[in-house]
Amino acid sequence: MERRLAAILVLMSRSTAASWASVYAINMAARLLHAASASEIAVSNIYYQGLDEASQGDFVELEDIEAHNLGRINAWKWHYKQ
Repeated sequence: MERRLAAILVLMSRSTAASWASVYAINMAARLLHAASASEIAVSNIYYQGLDEASQGDFVELEDIEAHNLGRINAWKWHYKQ
């Protein structure tokens, strides 16, 4: 019985963590959505730091975005150039 209970608790905690990760990602996307207009992409600092230097050169740093329950987001914007 104790093993079953432990297995259920582990599954519940993983499910909860996955749910919170999804909520965090959706919340982050909603905040960044307002920072970009047509032909632009706004990304978080975490995404930006994962890019190579050549790709980072195409982005412009934005003012921090206030994201209520997430805190302040350091964001970057990329503009499509034809």
